[in-house]
Order: sequence, then C-alpha cells, then structure tokens
Amino acid sequence: MLPLFDNPTLFQSVLENLPVGIYIVDRERRVRFWNQGAEQITGYHAHEVVGQTCLGRLDHCDQHGRVLCGDRCPINATFHDGHGQCAFAFSMHKEGHRIGVQLKTVPIFDDEELLIGVTFLFQEASSSSEFEPLRHRCMDASIR
Repeated sequence: MLPLFDNPTLFQSVLENLPVGIYIVDRERRVRFWNQGAEQITGYHAHEVVGQTCLGRLDHCDQHGRVLCGDRCPINATFHDGHGQCAFAFSMHKEGHRIGVQLKTVPIFDDEELLIGVTFLFQEASSSSEFEPLRHRCMDASIR
C-alpha cells in the first residue's frame, strides 16, 4: 500500500476543493482540469469547459476593457516565455456579469524540462487597487 502522500488521488482532491479557481490547460490550450472554486467564481461547471480550447466565454479583459486574448493572454505569455504571469482582470460570469479577479499563471514542466501545460489560478477581487501590491510581489513559480 502506498503511503498517504504518494497517492495522486489525495492531491487531486486538494486541488478540487481549494477555495480558489484553478484550471489547467495543455499545449493546445485545451482545458484538462477545472475545480470547484472555478465553478463557484464563474458559474461554469467542469463538464461545460473541460475539453474546450481557449475559454473565450470567460472573455477576460483588463481594467481598460481590452480583451486579454492573443498577445495579451497570460496563458499565451507563459507558454511563450516559460514564466508565470500575474494580473488583475475581469471575467465574464455565466450569468452575464463581470467579475474582478486576481490571476496567476504557473508553467508546468515535465521531467525533461519541456513546458507541457499551464495552471491558471484566480480568485474574486473587490477592486484592482486591492491587489495592486500583490502584482509587485508576484513570485515566478513553476510546477516541475
């Protein structure tokens, strides 16, 4: 029998139940994991997004209303340079209203140091000024 902390089911359960939104995308930007925190924040259930590419339905935009797709996308930036990104953005809730979120991307590397995915962490924020100090303290984390 495996010791408790060698059991991958334990870690999946922890990720699933954290009170922050977490989703993981692969190299094709296809969602591979969507936790309960992401469901609560966005209103979208895992079965509605897992397997989908580019979550345009969340329509992330910055404080100036610029959509965070293409060159502005934190996930694309992380795939491009291998470094995590931090930002304050607005996401579209399933019910059609905007939600301010503090977000962070974390690159995922395999055993050969190849970038194989990105973890997207986010939590609801009441205002951009509330998280401005965090943007400057954002550490460049990665999963290896």
